[in-house]
Amino acid sequence: MTVKTVDEFRLAPKLIAMLQSDNEDRLAIPLQNYPRLLIDTLILTEDRRFYEHNGINPVGILRALIANIRAGQTVQGGSTLTQQLVKNLFLSRERTITRKANEALMSLVLDWRYDKNRILETYLNEIYLGQNGDTQIHGFELASQFYFGRSIREISLDQIALLVGMVKGPSLYNPWRNPQNALERRNIVLKLMLEHKMIGDELYQLLSQRPLGVQKKGQISRKYPAFIQTLQADLRRELGEHKISSLLGARIFSTMDLKQQAQAENAVVNTVSQLQLKTKNPHLEGR
Repeated sequence: MTVKTVDEFRLAPKLIAMLQSDNEDRLAIPLQNYPRLLIDTLILTEDRRFYEHNGINPVGILRALIANIRAGQTVQGGSTLTQQLVKNLFLSRERTITRKANEALMSLVLDWRYDKNRILETYLNEIYLGQNGDTQIHGFELASQFYFGRSIREISLDQIALLVGMVKGPSLYNPWRNPQNALERRNIVLKLMLEHKMIGDELYQLLSQRPLGVQKKGQISRKYPAFIQTLQADLRRELGEHKISSLLGARIFSTMDLKQQAQAENAVVNTVSQLQLKTKNPHLEGR
């Protein structure tokens, strides 16, 4: 019996979907499932003293200011990952002294209350990285599927550099609306990786010449959509919209058998295709 076979018979429930609000979407995964290269590139670009500071980093602010002046453009940010997370989760985007003071104070509290890896994992899953219509895209896993159609564990190094670069401005560096901006930002991140010996010169030259590699249109594939839609409808009927909105962090256990559900959905697709051919009606749909 192989390890894969044993895993199929584990009693622990498997995650099949995450139910989100109508205006936000994310796919949270454990820290250990994120590529080490992504984590190292993010820390290099956004917060090099992440594991050393206490939530705020005056040295980093000064260093970023000097680097940006030398480059003639913004190549580094002064906020720590903890500050960015606080701003993303709790604060508005207004630029006032009061908001900045609250951000610093809350960052100190967050760093005191939680260990660094917990903060990093939450950041990776929560940081804002774009829009899918009126729905916000949060976290690197969902962003990877949205922009590249693949899991974060399956994308290439230059694609990792693009996502990390987009942290600074998801709209400004949107690869569909502003491809030139996105390309330049990606290459800035690759240049940083070269300067800090994460990659060699030959690889840098190769990666910096590549196109952005995004899919034609942002889309996120969901497994078992029919079952999930039915489950959401049942929850709304039983609990009501108000209670559903307060279910953050709740776990919902279903009776779905993954293999049987996949077989059922495949059977519907195949049957509908056959009926479309038989009736010469391409508009037939399975429900």
